[in-house]
Amino acid sequence: MRILIIDNDTGFLSSWGDLLEACDHEVVRYSSISKAKRARVIKSTFDLAMVDLRMVDDRESRDESGLELAEQLQVAGTPTVLLTGHPPDSARLFQMVRMSSLAGIMTKDASVMSGMERAACVDQFRRTGRFPNGFARLRSSSPTLDVGQVLRDEIRPYADGCDIKVEELTVLLRSIISPCASQVYLKVQPPGRSGTAVLKATVSYDDGPPEHLAIKYGPRKITTSESVRYDRFVGPLPDGAAAQLRWRAETANLGAIAYSWVTDSVNDAHPFGPRSGKTWGHVTWPRRREALQRLMEIALDRWHEPFRHGENKLTPGASLLTHYTDLGGIWYRPVDHDADLILPVDKALTRCGVRQHEGRWDFGEGLDLADPVEWCLRGRGSTLTYDRQCPCHGDLHVANVFVLPDNSPRLIDFGRTGMGHVFRDFAAIEASIRLTCTDASDRSALMAAEDRISSGHSLGDFINYREVTGGCDLKEAVRATMQIRRAALDAHGEPDGGRALLEYLFAVTIHMLRYATGVADEIDSDNGDRNDLMTFHALYAAAKSADAAEARAKSLGVP
Repeated sequence: MRILIIDNDTGFLSSWGDLLEACDHEVVRYSSISKAKRARVIKSTFDLAMVDLRMVDDRESRDESGLELAEQLQVAGTPTVLLTGHPPDSARLFQMVRMSSLAGIMTKDASVMSGMERAACVDQFRRTGRFPNGFARLRSSSPTLDVGQVLRDEIRPYADGCDIKVEELTVLLRSIISPCASQVYLKVQPPGRSGTAVLKATVSYDDGPPEHLAIKYGPRKITTSESVRYDRFVGPLPDGAAAQLRWRAETANLGAIAYSWVTDSVNDAHPFGPRSGKTWGHVTWPRRREALQRLMEIALDRWHEPFRHGENKLTPGASLLTHYTDLGGIWYRPVDHDADLILPVDKALTRCGVRQHEGRWDFGEGLDLADPVEWCLRGRGSTLTYDRQCPCHGDLHVANVFVLPDNSPRLIDFGRTGMGHVFRDFAAIEASIRLTCTDASDRSALMAAEDRISSGHSLGDFINYREVTGGCDLKEAVRATMQIRRAALDAHGEPDGGRALLEYLFAVTIHMLRYATGVADEIDSDNGDRNDLMTFHALYAAAKSADAAEARAKSLGVP
């Protein structure tokens, strides 16, 4: 690129110009500029101009002589970045970035940004036409690590084998935060299951409240897919969604994506669940019930309108099995209907003492239920189809729902959002609540609760949760199940003659098997006893759901 630099600091001008030339840029440098020279420069052709804010006297705080020239160059068609070693004392400079009066602002302070990082910002502009945030001070929540170390240590394992420098990782971060941010604090989060590094960022501004971001770094194909899914679902974003998204994937193999919240953040809220660790105790069951009601009946209701109105019809109908198990679904791999066992439950069954025989699962003491895997893959479940779609979140478990102080819900993580089966989200949140929001430790109590849940003949049936034993949490989880199923029937919009329940039970069975095989995000690998009980609970719930679905299918004459 042909780059113009105007700066009265000859030391900075020399070192910065030499570095850009070493990066194969053509550099034109001026330490001062007369009126005649200014007119010629404005008419000249440059790919990028970089102008010092205090172009006359660095010691004079009122000197903004470079700002006028920068604006003139920008208006004349040369993208112009304002250089400054002094934090602006007004929001006016940042407002110019918002209004495109400037292409960007870049600090000269070496403690904020190294020369190589500045050069990487210029290279990012060369490739994308957008100048990253060149002003924010990046900090790590760890006092012993700088941001470069955090990014290198946390992100490189997900860099898909590419040899990427720390400066590139930092500039990729700068490219997804606001160009007007002045401070960024990074905190490492547990990694995402899709193969991404997850960071939490608090972004501060000189002229407004902080913004809280969830940032993912990962292979470009993953971040691209996630952003496409976010952007292309049908209908408006639901109320309470993480409704701003910024992403970049300009490196060869690595991309980054950032979710932000509008007017509030997860710092103002608490996760809906699970019942473990520090999250427990923040959200009571009355608050959860109200959040669920708002989520299902208000926030997501617009997503279900296309289904109720008969839009997005599928001709011919699609297989429920394919929808819940194919590439892009829960399992992220194609279904092989000839395989002996697609859903890997053998180890889970052995660990929990459940025996398989002739398409049945034996839980002992004469309790023999339908094999849910067999029923889904080769039984009546495999014949089920659906012919209408609506937008689905695709990953609606309790850790992706946050409850604000007024009990309104906020959704995050739209990596699997897309068109799909109307009951997908309802069954997912139901399974998540039943398995992770209870502290019941008695198998018999869990089994009795599942028996009660599976006894209904329609989605709108009353479930007698008051007689559930095993603790308040289990009782409330059963009550929430009834609430979710009634909301699902309302979203469906038609009386349940049994067919809707059959489709719903299929979805619940698949989600329960997902938990039993260790795919679910909420399972804590360090809590072995708790996981064994959750696994047994998931296996029994899947078998009971399949058993109830088989009985319903027979009554409806499903072949």
